[in-house]
Amino acid sequence: MAYKMKKKSRRFRAPTTSSSSIYTYEEHIDEDWKDVFINQSFIILKDILDNTGLLGNVISQSDITLITPTDKAFEAIENILINMTYEELIPIIKNHVILGKISIYDFDKGIEYNSLGDYTYNVTVQNSRALLITHKPDEDVDTYVISGIIECYDGTLFVTDKVVL
Repeated sequence: MAYKMKKKSRRFRAPTTSSSSIYTYEEHIDEDWKDVFINQSFIILKDILDNTGLLGNVISQSDITLITPTDKAFEAIENILINMTYEELIPIIKNHVILGKISIYDFDKGIEYNSLGDYTYNVTVQNSRALLITHKPDEDVDTYVISGIIECYDGTLFVTDKVVL
């Protein structure tokens, strides 16, 4: 079954804005990351996770970082996704899951984090922008702007404007 993008209008509910930086930061110190993720408006990502069977695997994890593209990010690559099956989407989605919670306090420490897919990540702040730097073996480095950080006691969501392919 090919993944079909729905034509319905979707809105991303942005976290509370931080006045000192370009990215937004929201802290849910008493909440489980799973509850926060389910209550956010990441309709396309939730749909893909559910239909690939990865939702149960991801939701069962503690101490996780989920790189969370907005629905707009998925819609921007609709021409790529439209002909893919859910099974073909699994490697792409695995690139968005990091076992281990990356806190805002871990930025700029030079620590590399491995995704369940083929990517290694670094996080940094430059010119008040939170950046996610990707490294894939034998390929160029790519940079993704983190537009929102939602930190919970057992996981972190990095909201991005692009899908990591």
